Amino acid sequence: MVVGNSNRFQAPLTPQSLNVLDAARLRAGGGAAALVRTIPVGSFPRTLTLSPDGQTLFLSNYDSQSLEVLNSARLAAPTGR
Repeated sequence: MVVGNSNRFQAPLTPQSLNVLDAARLRAGGGAAALVRTIPVGSFPRTLTLSPDGQTLFLSNYDSQSLEVLNSARLAAPTGR
């Protein structure tokens, strides 16, 4: 899990997804309500790193042997709300 601005990013046990979590809801004990969205990524995401400015999330995928470069602000935008 990495923390950026008001969100946290987590590579869950699901082999091809990235969770975006609302940090304020997590601190308040929100549990599942803290989940902002789940994003499809490569196979078995393993390492998450944010750029120093917090704008870019780097995600390595172990099984697909790939690196994804994601805009963290766009990831944080909830869908369907």
